[in-house]
This record gives sequence, structure tokens and C-alpha cells, in this order.
Amino acid sequence: SHAFHSPLMDPMLDDFRKLVEAVPFAAPALPVVSTVTGRRLAASELADPEYWVGQARAAVRFADAVRYLADAGASLFVEIGPGGVLTGLAQPLLDADSAHAVPLLRTRTDEDLAAASALARLHVHGVPLDPAALSGGRAGRPALHDLPTYAFQRRRHWLESTAFSGRPAADAARAADPAEAGFWDSVERADLAAFAQRLGLADDAPLSSVLPALSLWRRSHQERSALDGRRYRIAWQPAPAASAPATALGGGWLALVPAGRPAGDPWTADALKALEEHGATVRPLEVEPGTGREALAELLRTAAHGHAVDGVLSLLAVDEQPHRTHPALAEGLAATLALIQALGDAGIDAPLWCATRGAVSTGASDPLRSPRQAA
Repeated sequence: SHAFHSPLMDPMLDDFRKLVEAVPFAAPALPVVSTVTGRRLAASELADPEYWVGQARAAVRFADAVRYLADAGASLFVEIGPGGVLTGLAQPLLDADSAHAVPLLRTRTDEDLAAASALARLHVHGVPLDPAALSGGRAGRPALHDLPTYAFQRRRHWLESTAFSGRPAADAARAADPAEAGFWDSVERADLAAFAQRLGLADDAPLSSVLPALSLWRRSHQERSALDGRRYRIAWQPAPAASAPATALGGGWLALVPAGRPAGDPWTADALKALEEHGATVRPLEVEPGTGREALAELLRTAAHGHAVDGVLSLLAVDEQPHRTHPALAEGLAATLALIQALGDAGIDAPLWCATRGAVSTGASDPLRSPRQAA
């Protein structure tokens, strides 16, 4: 999920609150600047479960937090994470001459090399480094600590660490074919001489114009692939047919149908039948093309007079013929907008359900037939 810090988090907040309330909090040893408030937090705020519940839901005030730190005198910002995304966002907010942002790791870069490069940059900017701490007290050796084996079966099952760039299929192909690995490395580095040598071509002008375009294409393809993996997607799953209605509606419902689409129409009949099978008393209302807000409100008042309205189903969107006054709009879209306004005018606050047919695609076998209804 990538729904963090949005209304899509609302369904999990109550359960999340219960978990956070069970966590013991201690006063922080270092000052903490919040991206929820954009300022430094007191220890009491950090120990408040409501703060962490709000943090999952609230907007991220990243720029405010960075500016707060800069105003407080911070001149070096270190991103501790798997990449440099936040560094790229923070640096434009800082004075380039007096403040710097440094990522500890970089995507598709060896971790040891990236960390060493980051430490070197920090040292250049005045941060003292402790060589003994970096090597674990052993000169020339990194501070590595073996994980313990199982207490009773002393056979080691830990996998050996291997270089991983985040692209397993591509890495496997390159490892199997050194020639291809060298070719793509020369493309990624835009190394014209190496590229021409591997292809057996002369280092001429046409090649010099092809290589930058090929390099740009490959980088763009990689970026699109990485971005596509982070996109929010809606997945459709077929609902099994129930032998009996799972939910009882009850009460009176108004069903608005475009005039000329009789209740005997299969799709309309199925929709009204589904409501009735769930216990609703349905009153169909035919709406003529071009019916305005005022006339529609009066129609609703008349239908609701002396009857409780527990829900409203609109099938108006299926009318895709051009609007009489505004041909660029579908009649169904204009009627749906007028209905929303008319419900308020008529004092009907029952839930409104707007049904469409073919407005969205649920998969490869379900073509998009009526995109105009999606408006």
C-alpha cells in the first residue's frame, strides 16, 4: 500500500490506535522535529498515542520541518534510508553555500561504497570521523557481527550476502552474459569509446548522436519501471453469487430512470429487482431529457411526500445522448448533476448511489464501452 498520510488510512486508524496505546514510550535522547507539525516536539507529544495516529493520516509537512531545522542552525542533513529521494527534496530548500544534504545510501549502488562516499562528504563539510568506530576497533576491517546459530542445531542456514541492485532479472541476465553486461554498462555511463568498440564501429558523428538518445531511453525505461511499481492500483475481484441477500436494506427507495428506458429493460429491471430482493420498497421515477434542477426537485418532493426515503438510486448516467443545450455534455452527466442539487433543494438527505454501465474496465476481458459515463 502507498496510501500513507491520506484519507485512505482512515479504516485502520482505530486498530492502529490500540496497538500504539500498548507501546511504552521513553523520552527521546535527541530533539525530534515533526513533519506533522513542522516544528520540534515536546517529549509529552511524542509519548501521546494520538500523535502517532495523526502522523499516519496527516499530510507530510516536509518542507516546513526542513526549514525549521535550517532556521535553528542545522547545516548538514543526512538521509538514513535506502536511497536519496528525500535528499533531492531537501537540498532545494537549503542555502547551497551553507547547508548540505547527504544520502547515506543510493539506489543501485554498492552499499559499502555509498556509505563510504557519504561519510567522506560529511567529513569534507567538517564532521569529525572516528576510524576505530567505522572499523569496529579492527584496523582495515569493517564492523561485522555474525548472527547466532540455533541454540540446539548448530548448522548455519544464513544466506551469503550478494550484490543486489533491485533488478533481479536484469542482474541474472548480465551475470550470465558478460558481453551484454559490458554493453549496457557502456550505455548507462554514456561511454562512447567503449560503446563503439563493443559494437565494432567507428567513433563517428552519427554514433555520437545515437548514444545519448539510447542512454536516455534506458534511464527513462528504468525510472518508469520503478515508478510503476509504486502506483496505486484498483483491483477488481468477482463477487460470488449469494443464494440469499447478505444485507437487508428495508425502507423506501427512489430509483430515477431516464425516460424511454422502461422498467422492463433487462439492466434496469435487474437493478430494481436487486433492491427489492434486499428488502427495499422501490418507487421508480422517469426523468425526461433536459429536466432542470427546479423541476427535478419538485418531482422528488412529490414522490417523497408522505413517504420515508432511505436511499436513492440513479440510473441517469446511462443516457449518453448529447445534452440539448450543451451538446458537448452527455444528457446523463447533466441530469446527475441536477439530481445532486435537487436532492438538497427537496430536503432529502438519504444516501445517493449513481450506477453506470461500461464506464470502467474490470479486466482484460471487460472492454471499456462507455467512458463518457465515468464523468
